[in-house]
Amino acid sequence: MNPNRSSEKKKSFLIFLGRRWALIFLILESLVFSFTTEAFFSLKGIQIVLFFGTTIFLLGTAETFVIITGGIDLSVGFVMGFASIVSAKLVVLFTGMGISPGPSILMGVLLTWLTGLIPGYVNGSLVARLNVPPFIATFSMLGITHATSELLIRGVPAKHLPYTANAIGNGYFIYLVPVDNVSMGVHAGEVVGLLGDNGAGKSTLIKMVSGVYHPDGGKIFFMGQEIKIVTPMDALALGIETIYQDLALAENLNVYSNIFLGREKLKKILGIIRVLDHDYMLVESRKVLKKLEIEVPSLKNKISMLSGGQRQAVAISRSMYWDAKFLIIDEPTAALGITEQKKVLDLVGLLKSQGLGIIIISHQLHDVFSVADRLVIMRRGEKVAERITKDTDPNEVVGLIVGAETVKR
Repeated sequence: MNPNRSSEKKKSFLIFLGRRWALIFLILESLVFSFTTEAFFSLKGIQIVLFFGTTIFLLGTAETFVIITGGIDLSVGFVMGFASIVSAKLVVLFTGMGISPGPSILMGVLLTWLTGLIPGYVNGSLVARLNVPPFIATFSMLGITHATSELLIRGVPAKHLPYTANAIGNGYFIYLVPVDNVSMGVHAGEVVGLLGDNGAGKSTLIKMVSGVYHPDGGKIFFMGQEIKIVTPMDALALGIETIYQDLALAENLNVYSNIFLGREKLKKILGIIRVLDHDYMLVESRKVLKKLEIEVPSLKNKISMLSGGQRQAVAISRSMYWDAKFLIIDEPTAALGITEQKKVLDLVGLLKSQGLGIIIISHQLHDVFSVADRLVIMRRGEKVAERITKDTDPNEVVGLIVGAETVKR
């Protein structure tokens, strides 16, 4: 055997490996993952890879077409965002038309690529072919893509689009549907605890009910009637009040000003000038606080001077004053002392006795068990179980939250 020929073959083989090391590594990596993870070559696994690839396709296309036409400028990033929004909107449209998720995801990758190609080529051509100053080309493309994006999403941030749009629009894959076919109800005079780990979908669910997010499927019924909630004001008009963890209180204003925040009472002076009616707001605020058995040192004190429990009470009293028929409370006892926690939970019990339907979200299982009649447990965007509070215990609930137990819903 000719040693030179053998050496040449070995050298050629090494060159072959050197040129294709990335492909070989990818194949080996795929084999390893396929043996260690059953879902790697499943439809969902392929979808994950495609979604991650969307960003790479978009970035590569936008930069490549600007480079080959002779210029690089700051509008590349916004072209990427614009392409994401366009493709995401179209993917959601196709999905809504009944096209299955698989083809729609492939369509999303293609549309993202094409939408990045066109502005990138036009932008580069303005600079290289027509000698348009890069500064002008940059801001022109920024203006065009920004305006078109605003028209497409109607001024709503990209993260508020349906989950498919959210995944592409943010440049990374979120294959988990935040709220996936969840059904639950709350009766008048009932407290329902909504439980789950971080990322389970609790906050997204209540934001759909309160008009912050828009569900892309399903129906919402309130007092026996199907309703459409487009904005938070629609929810407020129906009597659906939400108290978020940050309470949405203005710390520089006093108690009664916060109760009337955004809905201030006005009076006329000399029949012409409209000014705040402080006396009216003070008297009405005192009435609602007395009705709810809430004690505050002075309604003229600024919110910044109140304790955490008193602030929570003010937020609840504001909802009740405006004739709340349904109340959602997010983490009502977070960062409160033991005494204040009890006061807030007593207030929830009082509202329940007055016939109010309440959803309470909390990581404090002891607090939820002390006031809730039913428990709804969510995990990874799905409702995994529903329990009557008296028929379960914290150990079972924790198991449901973390997925340690497989149960019937």
